Amino acid sequence: MSCHERGLGIGQWVTTGNEVDIEVAEVIKMYAAEESVHTILAYVESIKNGPLMIEALEAARANKKPVVITKVGRSEVGAAAASSHTASLAGEDAIYDAIFKQYGAYRVQSTEEMIDVAVAARPRIYPVGKKVGLVTISGGAGILMADAASDLSLDVAPMPIDAQEEMKKVLPFAAPRNPVDVTAQFFNDLSLIPKFTKAMLDRGGYDGLVGFWTSVAGSPLLGKPLLEYLKHTMKDYPDRLFLHVMLAPQEMCEAYEKEGFPTFTDPTRALAALKAMMHFGMSFADKTEGNKIALPTSVTLPNASTEQQAKAILQQFGLSMVQDELASTADAVMKVVEKHSSEMVMKISSPDILHKSDVGGVVLHLKTAQEAATAFEDMMASVKKLEPNAQIDGVLLTPMVEEGVDMILGARIDPIFGPLVMIGMGGVHAEIFKDVAFMRAPVSAAQARSMVDSLKLRALLDGPRGAAVSDVNALVDAIVKMSVFAASHEQQLDSAEINPLRVLPNGCVGLDALIQIREVV
Repeated sequence: MSCHERGLGIGQWVTTGNEVDIEVAEVIKMYAAEESVHTILAYVESIKNGPLMIEALEAARANKKPVVITKVGRSEVGAAAASSHTASLAGEDAIYDAIFKQYGAYRVQSTEEMIDVAVAARPRIYPVGKKVGLVTISGGAGILMADAASDLSLDVAPMPIDAQEEMKKVLPFAAPRNPVDVTAQFFNDLSLIPKFTKAMLDRGGYDGLVGFWTSVAGSPLLGKPLLEYLKHTMKDYPDRLFLHVMLAPQEMCEAYEKEGFPTFTDPTRALAALKAMMHFGMSFADKTEGNKIALPTSVTLPNASTEQQAKAILQQFGLSMVQDELASTADAVMKVVEKHSSEMVMKISSPDILHKSDVGGVVLHLKTAQEAATAFEDMMASVKKLEPNAQIDGVLLTPMVEEGVDMILGARIDPIFGPLVMIGMGGVHAEIFKDVAFMRAPVSAAQARSMVDSLKLRALLDGPRGAAVSDVNALVDAIVKMSVFAASHEQQLDSAEINPLRVLPNGCVGLDALIQIREVV
């Protein structure tokens, strides 16, 4: 009913149930090759075959067909219900988000949002950019739209100053910054709309527009003349999408839709749909092929690696690590410390202890050999008390590294989608921040940079409040190398982690590392 009310035609419909014989991914792949289908909508509870889903999404993207997915099971309760309903692994929700984004699908949270996106996709115009222009006959509505666009991370860039001055010559009391408020003078002179719209497209360079017309567009006197003005203006901009917010009878909305102008009653929903179209446009234009990277020969991973072994393995793949020395007695500790003039770090070395700081297994800023020997005895006592059955090889001693931004760089083999690489804000607060980005490995440098740029705390790398600017290029290179390591060890690896990976003004270096191999069942 909702699709019918919005004028959407459902060409084909497939219900896969619990996917005993046909999976959603197979249907998406079929529709990707079907000429009569231009937008694919999917409701998904779980995905059984990750590689097949990726293949299907790649086929749809290659044919410039938007795939809009409602993936339920976002919460723990929902995931449990999905697992019991489909008898398949629900998977981690953040991974689904990452895979959908990487391979061009757009995830929505409701049927209503799905239909909005389908409506916006009808003209088949997918802007390559996030710069949005807002034109309105209501100043209040303009503010509402500006807030909504900002919440959606769209770029509401102002019109150039000289262009604003030119627009004010046409209408002195207008507010042509962006949002562009045409004011109620619109009622007296409909030509203001095409004049301002053309200025926004030519001078503002906006990738997409949203117009707010209230009930004016539904007026028998003004609705059709406005449509004619818009048709005449937009014929010179076939690559620009223009969505319209109006309160109008069904037949008037259908007239606008027929001319390639999707209509909405809520400006916030129109902007959300425009964001989806921009996502598709940028995805269709993206030519990066990280997963096509040639992989090196894998190495045999030890059954239970220590930190020192993990560092050595990751160094073979070009990842920079601090140099450490193993010592198993207080005397040996003193001899190592005496060789260095800088302050030292001491960490417990054990294949059975993953979180060293939880058991008193990390001591910083050791200045003298005697201080280090005392710290060694205290550490051994603490670890043996808290982890009495752990195998202890001794302690690792490392010179202190200069201050920088601590990140967490990791890899894992997901049971559904295979090798993944992860980057996020790290150190002891990694699990608190939970500010991470995933991609299927291997990734290109461009993809790695997009992962970094997606982090909420990305600004910390830019040297806020006088801090040194971090070497983001080195961080990007490290992400690529970790992704290659993960992809080339898919059959052996369970997970790998460098935490922290300290990003310095020149380069980055791993201070701690962990590798876990897959258990053979």
